[in-house]
Amino acid sequence: MNNIMLIEDDKQLRQNIRIALERSGFQVDEFSNGSEVFIKKLDSTPDLILCDIMMPEKDGYWVFNEIKKHHTLSTIPFIFITAKVDRDDIRKGMNLGADDYLTKPFKISELLDAVNSRISLHKENAHYSKLKPKPQETLLKIDNFILLDVGKKLERIAIKSIDFIKADGVYSEVYMNNTQKIEVRKSLNDWEHILPNESFIRIHRSTIINILAVSHVEKWFNQTLLLYIQNYKEPLKISRSYKSALKGKIIF
Repeated sequence: MNNIMLIEDDKQLRQNIRIALERSGFQVDEFSNGSEVFIKKLDSTPDLILCDIMMPEKDGYWVFNEIKKHHTLSTIPFIFITAKVDRDDIRKGMNLGADDYLTKPFKISELLDAVNSRISLHKENAHYSKLKPKPQETLLKIDNFILLDVGKKLERIAIKSIDFIKADGVYSEVYMNNTQKIEVRKSLNDWEHILPNESFIRIHRSTIINILAVSHVEKWFNQTLLLYIQNYKEPLKISRSYKSALKGKIIF
């Protein structure tokens, strides 16, 4: 039986969520505020955390940051419950590292879909991490595939179909050769440790490119360059500090 940690100050809403989850076979540990989480003894380690953002004294952002300091809770899927629909507010929660969010009011079906999908995805990721090769064997080849969390499912992505990757806080934006953009929680340093270095090069502190996707390069000012990717109109800036990495691989 999967266990859910529910943190919600609205007593009626908390009760409704608990009943819905218990009827679907979940065990629920409920808390009326963020501080209570770190005082009350847990019956068991949760499989997922549901947390309201707007709460008195300690809000959901505080709860998230505190939970990430606890070794036993830091990797558990975390879903924000929020009445805040502003994109910046949602982005704040996702940038912190939350896995998903539910906007009030929401249907029971939406709640269960979010909970079930995140628990399933977490278990799949845990399974794949056990199968992950040793560090010296992790470098991928251009013809390999990688599993990425796209929305609420894992998709098999060909390495050679990645044109470039840009940093976005704790996330990265993966730009594909079909102009699709995928946002994943992985840093550029993480990418550098797995991508084939004969094809993927860092051209800026916030950008990695696939040299096979480059259409042409133009000289810019202050010894910097502009690099153009096939199927993309906007150029990417090559900073001077990374310029030397392109020598012998791209003519400019």
